[in-house]
Amino acid sequence: NSLQHKKAAAAANTSWPSTAIIQNQKIKAEDGSDYDTFINFTSHVASDLDLRVIAFFLPQFHPFPENDKWWGRGFTEWTNVKKAKPNFTGHYQPQLPIHNGFYDLRVPDVLREQAKLAKNYGIYGFNFYYYWFDGKVLMHKPFEILMENKDIDINFCLTWANENWTRRWDGMDNEILIAQDHCEEDSRAFFLSLLKYFNDSRYIRVDNKPVLIIYRPNIIPRMRETVLLWRELAQECNLTGIYLVGAQTFGFKDPNDYGFDAAMQFPPHTVKAKKIQAADINIHPSFSGVIYNYADAANNAIKGKPSINKQF
Repeated sequence: NSLQHKKAAAAANTSWPSTAIIQNQKIKAEDGSDYDTFINFTSHVASDLDLRVIAFFLPQFHPFPENDKWWGRGFTEWTNVKKAKPNFTGHYQPQLPIHNGFYDLRVPDVLREQAKLAKNYGIYGFNFYYYWFDGKVLMHKPFEILMENKDIDINFCLTWANENWTRRWDGMDNEILIAQDHCEEDSRAFFLSLLKYFNDSRYIRVDNKPVLIIYRPNIIPRMRETVLLWRELAQECNLTGIYLVGAQTFGFKDPNDYGFDAAMQFPPHTVKAKKIQAADINIHPSFSGVIYNYADAANNAIKGKPSINKQF
């Protein structure tokens, strides 16, 4: 029985992906989907919503020396995008680029086109992840391009991705590739490194204060004192102030805990939803992740009580 089970599992692993891909192709053909074709730029009427919609921007779509060393020469996020396979019938994977192709963020025209595309769909600005590690900044090329090309018409702000960078990408400190050194000296140097961005006319502000988001506030020692330090530095550097936002990750919820101005939701952190058993749906036999009911997550979010604090 054990041998038969192994043969059946092996057969399933071999046949499932091709079957799912064929089914996906049929679905695309039936609904006229063009997810797998290039899409030309088409102008849209500007949105009249009184909202400032900000898109998270991961700058890892270009090669740099550390990634070459850690993951192999030429590695970018496209390496993982292209490897994606469908896990269930109708699953659109891999999701290939349809506007700017497999772009390289070292090319200024890429960021220029992304800004044009974003504004065309009513996006106010980009929130770039800022990878500062004890004085060393990784993936900073897009920021350099932004500073050097004032004609790139997009507002922006920064989120400090202030955790150790590890071999696994789940926030756990398994094999550390490059570490943080959270201390007063580092916090001071970090803040001063941001001034050139804060002083840019495109930088996003609240009450004329530059917005700075911290991904994991509760791993910085003496966080409340650090907040006071940053506010003092803002005054010394002739800023109106600093608008600090804490991402609600890894147990952090209340911005008052550290004297922040606001909190920011960060799904899937704090999301409540029922789990779905892989055995109950037609899913790839080798899938080993956790599946949640999206409708349940959406309903719970809608029913949730509004935060008593400022929350984005």
